[in-house]
Amino acid sequence: MKIIIIIVLLSSSLNVYSQDTTMQKKETEKEKFISYLEQADKYPLSSLKRAAYIDSALAIHPQSAVLWQQRAMPLFKQKKYELGMTFLDSAVKYDEKGYIGYRAFIKCIFQKSYAASIIDFERAKQLIGFSFEMDHSYDFYLGLCYLQLNQFAKAETFINSSLKYSIENLGSKQGNFLELFYLGVINSEMENYITAIDYFDKSLLIYSNFSDALYYKAICLENLNKFSDALSCLQESNNYFLKGYTINEGNSIYETYPYQVTPKKLEGYLERLKTISK
Repeated sequence: MKIIIIIVLLSSSLNVYSQDTTMQKKETEKEKFISYLEQADKYPLSSLKRAAYIDSALAIHPQSAVLWQQRAMPLFKQKKYELGMTFLDSAVKYDEKGYIGYRAFIKCIFQKSYAASIIDFERAKQLIGFSFEMDHSYDFYLGLCYLQLNQFAKAETFINSSLKYSIENLGSKQGNFLELFYLGVINSEMENYITAIDYFDKSLLIYSNFSDALYYKAICLENLNKFSDALSCLQESNNYFLKGYTINEGNSIYETYPYQVTPKKLEGYLERLKTISK
């Protein structure tokens, strides 16, 4: 988000903070505030100079939730989670309804604090109801959290809820490929390998080059003692992975998503499966 946009959103509200001052002081503070945001917008997201200018703007407008979020966001992308959370907590303090879902998302995907993320998402559902953060429903992320806590039945319930909404309300007859993928992962963990393969195949109908779905499908085939099919599937996964076909969420360039395939995992499994299949 460009800082310049925030100027438009916030400059009109500055009068709240200067009711007991003269008009001249109000105008001076407003000019400084706008100047700080304009200067911040000239620097990269991770720049300390950008952060300093936002801090100066916050000194004038300390209850601006959007500025606290802007202060926090680059830190998460730098993996400075604890530091970033101190600022994001302030965004939630001043606008809980606007930022509780975002904080829950950060805790799930970036910070990987799954129990804490569940608390925030449940609070977000109380305040807002069934809603979305970063292209996915709250229930989708709740499913990921429970998956990462090995509570597979709960994970399946929430991902199924998200999938049902996608089919019934988003015009997708097949659902979202990532929801189908995680239902496959969950069933694989519960040793429901045939059901898992069915979900992976449905995900692949939408995203035919999805290396992660092929990787976990190979694991299911191996567990069904179909070693030749598993090796073929894994080799296909490797080919697509090398071409960059993996989880393609906007924030996956910063963070690895749950169960996302990594080069080492794929390389190690491929070598082991080659040995078994001989």
